[in-house]
Amino acid sequence: MLSIEAFFVKIVNLSVVYDDSLLWLNEASNAILIDPIVDPKIGSIDFHHCHFNTQKKLTEVRGSLMSCPVQFLNSHFYAGFDEVTFYIDMFDKLQLSAEFIPKPATAAFPLVMVTKPQLVAFDARMVENGRTPNGNKKYLVVIKLEQQQFTVGTEEGFHESSREGGLCTLTLDVLNKGIFCKDVPAVKAVINVGCPPGKHIRVLRNVTGCDKGKFSQAMLQNNFTYEIHKKIYDPKFLGRTAVANKSLWVTYDFAALGCPLYLYHEKPWVPVLELWKGKEFVEFVNAEFVLFEIYGVHDYEYTLSVKEAGCISEPQNWTTMLNDQRTPDPHTAWTRMNYQNCHKETSLSMPVVSPNSKYQVLGGKLKTKNTLHFQKHSGFYVFKVIVVDPFYSYCDLSTTFSVYVYGTLPPPMYPPHLILAMFLSIIFVTILLGFVIPMVLNWVGNKGRSLLQLSVK
Repeated sequence: MLSIEAFFVKIVNLSVVYDDSLLWLNEASNAILIDPIVDPKIGSIDFHHCHFNTQKKLTEVRGSLMSCPVQFLNSHFYAGFDEVTFYIDMFDKLQLSAEFIPKPATAAFPLVMVTKPQLVAFDARMVENGRTPNGNKKYLVVIKLEQQQFTVGTEEGFHESSREGGLCTLTLDVLNKGIFCKDVPAVKAVINVGCPPGKHIRVLRNVTGCDKGKFSQAMLQNNFTYEIHKKIYDPKFLGRTAVANKSLWVTYDFAALGCPLYLYHEKPWVPVLELWKGKEFVEFVNAEFVLFEIYGVHDYEYTLSVKEAGCISEPQNWTTMLNDQRTPDPHTAWTRMNYQNCHKETSLSMPVVSPNSKYQVLGGKLKTKNTLHFQKHSGFYVFKVIVVDPFYSYCDLSTTFSVYVYGTLPPPMYPPHLILAMFLSIIFVTILLGFVIPMVLNWVGNKGRSLLQLSVK
């Protein structure tokens, strides 16, 4: 059983401390001394609690201890660790402020600290901000934070990985405020250098098949299916031809895709990406991105070659990225975490070995040059686009959308070699008949004249 009776004793009296005693501080910074007391008759153990009201004892000892030099310290952002987290995305800046009121004739001064200075840099300034009703000066502490990686003058190596981000804690306190400032706690905030909630991308949908009357929402919602010929898709997304055993029938997912974009096959095209934060449009995305057709369709081409894109090192492509995976998965094979820009040399750069191969990165500085061409068939494409620029955002930005390409000639009913053979046969027969028919007619005419002469005789 436990004794809960409180005893207030002088701190200097340590006669109650035994070898088995335990001294600890509770949440109120009061000391508690616990002594185990054994009852030899029944063999039970009682715990004797001695509570030291530390704050009370300290207030009785004035001596050289000064009173709290702070009248007020509160922020415009504080709400507790469990209630608010502030985000700093790539190249973003965050500004926080707090109100500070020192007592007159004191040297109280605010102190700003962060737990990971290699992750976050800050600039703190204090400006006078009016007076209290009793005439004390009020100050506003303004704190500006940004990622250490992108600050001017940062020493090489003194920063965290710019691709991953991290968490740190900002603390605003008063320097040497003393033990009598128990009612003026430090102000704290959690800073997440990472992806803010709700940030995502969308594809600009300027013209759709529904706008042009090619499809209707009712049609696409009613278990609409379409066929992908076995010769134009690769189930392993490696761009191989004629590897599928059979054609693929796909049920259109209208709830996820909406109406498809409507594209003419001869017009070069590249998707326009929009950055959104929740329901608020932020900007058009000006960053490198890649895309793939989620069913493995690969009968489209990129405009630029590696040489035309100006690469100074061998660029990544879907084939190499998928081959690097034990289980190829295009959703994870090529992301902002493993993207290497071929226009910059790094320790991982390799010399260009395939200058005439197609450059498969879109957007960024080449957004108006590298495009897609659809020349081979009309039909549906369902693309997933992934932003791979590691310095655009900490968010894994991706989205899925559909495209309907129109205007190409329908595929032939027969193989090309058979059509060619039939065409050559027709030409040969026509030429042959051009010689045979006149000969037959001539022979028939001569034979008729001979018979006529015999009958006259």
